[in-house]
Amino acid sequence: MEKYVFFKKADIVLITLLILICFALFAPRIFPQDTALTAVIYKNGQEVRRIELEGVQQSYKVDLHTSPDAVLLVDKNKIRYIHAGCNDKLCINSGWLQKAGDVSACLPSKTFVVVEGKPSGSVPDAVAY
Repeated sequence: MEKYVFFKKADIVLITLLILICFALFAPRIFPQDTALTAVIYKNGQEVRRIELEGVQQSYKVDLHTSPDAVLLVDKNKIRYIHAGCNDKLCINSGWLQKAGDVSACLPSKTFVVVEGKPSGSVPDAVAY
């Protein structure tokens, strides 16, 4: 009586090879690399300051000296508006900017902040409903 073998050695090698290829293709999306983030602050369309967010040891405020007032809070790997003299406060409500590509603007004070860096592969470019 012949013994039936479900997997042969060649089958196991092929399956292992396919698993390794899939892991190599999808690992950057599953385990994104940390990248250095830089906050770029613009006032009246001109770049006024760059802040390396990873190097921030202690949180601090940045007064943009605009009319109406605009004040930023910088913390490790994130930045946000904390005070604005405008009526709608949309810049404050946008919250923390902590991923590459995040943007917040205070139009009455003519300022905006852009977070630059290499975007991680696990974050979608856009979400539509």
